[in-house]
Amino acid sequence: MYGVVRRSRPLKVGPIGIDAHWPDVYLIEVGDLAAVASDVSSATLDPTRDRVLAHDRVNQAVMGDRTVIPMNFGMVCRSRKDAVKLLRAAHDAFSEVLQKVEDRVEFGLKVLLPADVPVDPMPPGPPTEGDLESRAGRHLDEGLQRLREVSVASRLTPPVGDRMILNAAFLVPRNGESKFVDRTKEIARKFPHLVFRYTGPWPPYNFVNVRLKLERVA
Repeated sequence: MYGVVRRSRPLKVGPIGIDAHWPDVYLIEVGDLAAVASDVSSATLDPTRDRVLAHDRVNQAVMGDRTVIPMNFGMVCRSRKDAVKLLRAAHDAFSEVLQKVEDRVEFGLKVLLPADVPVDPMPPGPPTEGDLESRAGRHLDEGLQRLREVSVASRLTPPVGDRMILNAAFLVPRNGESKFVDRTKEIARKFPHLVFRYTGPWPPYNFVNVRLKLERVA
């Protein structure tokens, strides 16, 4: 399973599934929801680079057509019947999340200190949201707040390495993508000594939190 969407028109993304033997991507429809799926040869999938990229490629293609709740790589149901049971069991959770992310996409942004700038160490222990915001503020002034002004939501995650001062995801309206990109470039020009790396648009991986409850079939 790649993701969950609202049931509407047929899905046309082409044969881009992760298993070359069964590349067709199709919908498993239950009521007003549908799972985006393709067949695979094993219930356990090794997360090879090609497979993970294929998984993301399917969600990217679906995202171009409609809003999708992306599933993490490796979500495999033993049968279509189990996929149907999953959609029914988590129907309300899926519907609520789809409503929240409707017509919204994700952008990622990493900001790094160049090699010739002294490292700004984090406090000992797991960083809190306040720690992450304080560190970003020391280097970006009001930059983080200005990005939040052109997004619906944001999520800060711990930096990777000592030189990363911001590791963030932003939920952005589809019709506001160019505004977010322009704002990011504007802030980057204000801080030429920092390295800005943004990616997107992506399906809203960092803004989906669905608890799946599927009873085992005897």
